[in-house]
Amino acid sequence: MPASLDRDLVERARAMAAANRGSERKHLARKWELRGLVRCSCGLKMATQTTSAKASRPYYYYRCNRSKDYGTDACSRKAVPAQKVERLVWGFVFDLLKDPERVRAGMEALIDRERETGIRRPAEEAAGWAEKLDECDRLRGAYQDQQAAGLMTLGELGSKLESLEETRRLARAELAALQARVARTEELERDRDALLESWANALPEALDGLTGQERNKVYKMLRLEVTPTAEGFGVTGALAGFLCYRTDATVSGPV
Repeated sequence: MPASLDRDLVERARAMAAANRGSERKHLARKWELRGLVRCSCGLKMATQTTSAKASRPYYYYRCNRSKDYGTDACSRKAVPAQKVERLVWGFVFDLLKDPERVRAGMEALIDRERETGIRRPAEEAAGWAEKLDECDRLRGAYQDQQAAGLMTLGELGSKLESLEETRRLARAELAALQARVARTEELERDRDALLESWANALPEALDGLTGQERNKVYKMLRLEVTPTAEGFGVTGALAGFLCYRTDATVSGPV
């Protein structure tokens, strides 16, 4: 430290730097209850944002990624105060979690919807595509044997192998999509059971004691997504409804 620099000034600067680092860590450590679950009306997800005026407490928002990346003119949706929407959503979910049958019905509706987008007999469908892949392997060997025996030209072999490879790509893609649908359905079933066993009909004080991170987990299990509008917030997922800005005007809707 230069001798000409006042020691008291240096100590104050160090203290301010330490306080700023602590404040930054505190902002990062905030448990954003709706992280990844708020979608702007323009279609993009809304990211978390922390702002603070000089010598003022921090303010927390969910802000559209479009305006965050490209400027405020890129999206007309204003940033949403985090505590406001988090309070409304938790009040809505808190009440409905005390109704196990409503939770069960909502999750069952999501499971049925997932199954309807796929096929009725996934095991049989998977076996069919696996057989198609085996057939491609057999035909590939047969075509190569025929070319070696002089029964087809190299050009003909190349054309047939190209056709087989296209069939293989299709079969692999269909198998992957099928496996993904089955995995999503099984995950929904596990989350349904966990919600009914752990959270639905729990004591109010137990629910109210959930941390922001735990609430976020519950929301994800319910597949909730929140979209801000001029009048309030639309909620979709296992528990659907519309949350007006007035806390006494929450409207539950069908799943």
